[in-house]
Amino acid sequence: MKLAEFIRTTLHTKLRDKCSMTEIEALVNDLADVYRSSSHIALMNSEGEIFITNIQDDILYVHIKSKNDYLFYRKEGPYALFNPYIDVSEVLGENFCLLDKKTVVNKNLIKRYDSYMGIIYFDEDWENEDAVKLYAAITAVERILPKIKGKEYDVRNENESLYAPMFKDKLKLD
Repeated sequence: MKLAEFIRTTLHTKLRDKCSMTEIEALVNDLADVYRSSSHIALMNSEGEIFITNIQDDILYVHIKSKNDYLFYRKEGPYALFNPYIDVSEVLGENFCLLDKKTVVNKNLIKRYDSYMGIIYFDEDWENEDAVKLYAAITAVERILPKIKGKEYDVRNENESLYAPMFKDKLKLD
Protein backbone atom coordinates (compact mmCIF):
# COMPACT_ATOMS: atom_id res chain seq x y z
CA MET A 1 0.00 0.00 0.00
CA LYS A 2 1.40 3.39 -0.96
CA LEU A 3 1.76 6.13 1.64
CA ALA A 4 -0.94 8.33 0.08
CA GLU A 5 -3.40 5.41 0.03
CA PHE A 6 -2.60 4.57 3.64
CA ILE A 7 -3.19 8.16 4.78
CA ARG A 8 -6.38 8.49 2.76
CA THR A 9 -8.00 5.27 4.00
CA THR A 10 -6.91 5.76 7.61
CA LEU A 11 -8.17 9.35 7.78
CA HIS A 12 -11.42 8.40 6.08
CA THR A 13 -12.02 5.60 8.60
CA LYS A 14 -11.10 7.71 11.63
CA LEU A 15 -13.19 10.71 10.59
CA ARG A 16 -16.16 8.53 9.74
CA ASP A 17 -15.96 6.92 13.19
CA LYS A 18 -15.55 10.32 14.92
CA CYS A 19 -12.30 9.43 16.65
CA SER A 20 -11.02 10.94 19.89
CA MET A 21 -8.00 13.20 20.33
CA THR A 22 -5.85 10.32 21.60
CA GLU A 23 -6.72 8.33 18.49
CA ILE A 24 -5.76 11.28 16.30
CA GLU A 25 -2.47 11.58 18.20
CA ALA A 26 -1.81 7.87 17.67
CA LEU A 27 -2.61 8.28 13.97
CA VAL A 28 -0.18 11.19 13.67
CA ASN A 29 2.53 9.11 15.35
CA ASP A 30 1.82 6.18 13.01
CA LEU A 31 2.06 8.47 9.98
CA ALA A 32 5.31 9.94 11.29
CA ASP A 33 6.74 6.44 11.73
CA VAL A 34 5.78 5.48 8.17
CA TYR A 35 7.35 8.69 6.86
CA ARG A 36 10.55 8.13 8.85
CA SER A 37 10.92 4.61 7.48
CA SER A 38 10.50 5.88 3.92
CA SER A 39 13.63 6.55 1.89
CA HIS A 40 11.97 9.32 -0.14
CA ILE A 41 11.95 13.04 0.54
CA ALA A 42 10.41 16.13 -1.05
CA LEU A 43 12.95 18.61 -2.43
CA MET A 44 12.63 21.91 -4.27
CA ASN A 45 14.90 23.14 -7.05
CA SER A 46 15.90 26.76 -7.72
CA GLU A 47 12.84 27.28 -9.98
CA GLY A 48 10.50 26.28 -7.15
CA GLU A 49 9.56 22.91 -8.62
CA ILE A 50 8.87 20.24 -6.01
CA PHE A 51 9.62 16.58 -6.53
CA ILE A 52 10.14 13.40 -4.55
CA THR A 53 13.58 11.78 -4.63
CA ASN A 54 15.12 8.64 -3.20
CA ILE A 55 17.58 9.67 -0.50
CA GLN A 56 19.78 6.57 -0.59
CA ASP A 57 20.16 6.45 -4.39
CA ASP A 58 20.06 10.10 -5.49
CA ILE A 59 21.51 12.31 -2.75
CA LEU A 60 25.31 12.59 -3.03
CA TYR A 61 25.86 14.83 -0.04
CA VAL A 62 24.13 17.35 2.20
CA HIS A 63 25.51 20.78 3.05
CA ILE A 64 24.37 22.10 6.43
CA LYS A 65 23.96 25.87 6.02
CA SER A 66 22.47 26.45 9.47
CA LYS A 67 19.98 24.82 11.83
CA ASN A 68 17.05 23.50 9.73
CA ASP A 69 18.61 24.91 6.54
CA TYR A 70 20.10 22.25 4.28
CA LEU A 71 21.13 21.91 0.66
CA PHE A 72 20.79 18.41 -0.80
CA TYR A 73 23.13 17.75 -3.73
CA ARG A 74 22.25 15.42 -6.57
CA LYS A 75 24.24 15.01 -9.79
CA GLU A 76 22.09 17.77 -11.29
CA GLY A 77 22.96 20.28 -8.56
CA PRO A 78 21.68 21.61 -5.22
CA TYR A 79 18.10 21.32 -3.95
CA ALA A 80 16.43 22.78 -0.88
CA LEU A 81 14.41 20.76 1.58
CA PHE A 82 10.72 21.37 0.88
CA ASN A 83 9.61 20.84 4.49
CA PRO A 84 12.11 22.52 6.86
CA TYR A 85 10.52 20.86 9.90
CA ILE A 86 11.77 17.39 8.98
CA ASP A 87 14.47 15.96 11.23
CA VAL A 88 17.12 15.33 8.60
CA SER A 89 19.18 13.09 10.89
CA GLU A 90 16.29 10.59 11.02
CA VAL A 91 15.77 10.62 7.27
CA LEU A 92 19.36 10.19 6.05
CA GLY A 93 20.09 6.75 7.45
CA GLU A 94 23.24 4.69 7.82
CA ASN A 95 24.55 5.40 4.30
CA PHE A 96 25.48 8.93 5.32
CA CYS A 97 28.58 9.94 7.23
CA LEU A 98 29.43 13.30 8.80
CA LEU A 99 32.56 14.42 6.97
CA ASP A 100 33.04 17.74 8.73
CA LYS A 101 30.87 20.24 10.62
CA LYS A 102 28.93 21.27 7.51
CA THR A 103 28.96 18.24 5.20
CA VAL A 104 27.22 14.87 5.37
CA VAL A 105 28.23 12.56 2.53
CA ASN A 106 26.53 9.44 1.09
CA LYS A 107 29.35 6.92 1.46
CA ASN A 108 27.68 4.42 -0.91
CA LEU A 109 27.84 6.87 -3.83
CA ILE A 110 31.51 7.85 -3.44
CA LYS A 111 33.43 6.39 -6.39
CA ARG A 112 36.94 7.73 -5.64
CA TYR A 113 38.65 10.35 -3.51
CA ASP A 114 41.87 12.35 -3.56
CA SER A 115 43.37 12.50 -0.07
CA TYR A 116 46.06 14.97 -1.12
CA MET A 117 43.73 17.56 -2.69
CA GLY A 118 40.63 16.89 -0.55
CA ILE A 119 38.37 15.98 -3.46
CA ILE A 120 35.57 13.40 -3.37
CA TYR A 121 34.38 12.04 -6.73
CA PHE A 122 30.87 10.75 -7.35
CA ASP A 123 31.40 9.65 -10.98
CA GLU A 124 33.12 6.51 -12.25
CA ASP A 125 34.89 8.69 -14.84
CA TRP A 126 36.55 10.76 -12.11
CA GLU A 127 39.32 12.08 -14.40
CA ASN A 128 36.77 13.87 -16.59
CA GLU A 129 36.69 17.59 -15.76
CA ASP A 130 32.86 17.47 -15.77
CA ALA A 131 32.80 14.73 -13.11
CA VAL A 132 30.64 15.49 -10.08
CA LYS A 133 32.94 16.20 -7.16
CA LEU A 134 33.00 17.74 -3.72
CA TYR A 135 35.90 19.79 -2.39
CA ALA A 136 36.24 19.02 1.30
CA ALA A 137 38.69 19.69 4.10
CA ILE A 138 41.85 17.73 3.33
CA THR A 139 42.14 16.51 6.91
CA ALA A 140 38.60 15.13 6.81
CA VAL A 141 39.26 13.31 3.54
CA GLU A 142 42.60 11.94 4.82
CA ARG A 143 41.17 10.84 8.15
CA ILE A 144 37.63 9.60 7.41
CA LEU A 145 37.43 8.29 3.84
CA PRO A 146 40.14 5.61 4.12
CA LYS A 147 38.15 4.16 7.03
CA ILE A 148 34.77 4.11 5.28
CA LYS A 149 35.82 3.37 1.68
CA GLY A 150 39.31 1.91 1.94
CA LYS A 151 42.68 3.16 0.74
CA GLU A 152 42.22 1.49 -2.64
CA TYR A 153 39.66 4.20 -3.56
CA ASP A 154 42.28 6.95 -3.11
CA VAL A 155 43.44 8.15 -6.55
CA ARG A 156 46.87 8.90 -5.05
CA ASN A 157 47.48 5.21 -4.36
CA GLU A 158 47.69 4.51 -8.09
CA ASN A 159 50.77 6.68 -8.56
CA GLU A 160 52.60 7.65 -5.40
CA SER A 161 54.81 10.10 -7.31
CA LEU A 162 51.76 12.31 -7.79
CA TYR A 163 51.40 12.57 -4.04
CA ALA A 164 55.00 13.38 -3.13
CA PRO A 165 55.86 17.09 -2.86
CA MET A 166 58.77 18.15 -5.06
CA PHE A 167 61.07 18.88 -2.13
CA LYS A 168 60.45 15.61 -0.30
CA ASP A 169 63.69 13.91 -1.42
CA LYS A 170 65.80 17.00 -0.66
CA LEU A 171 64.53 17.43 2.89
CA LYS A 172 66.40 15.30 5.42
CA LEU A 173 65.49 15.40 9.08
CA ASP A 174 67.94 13.88 11.55
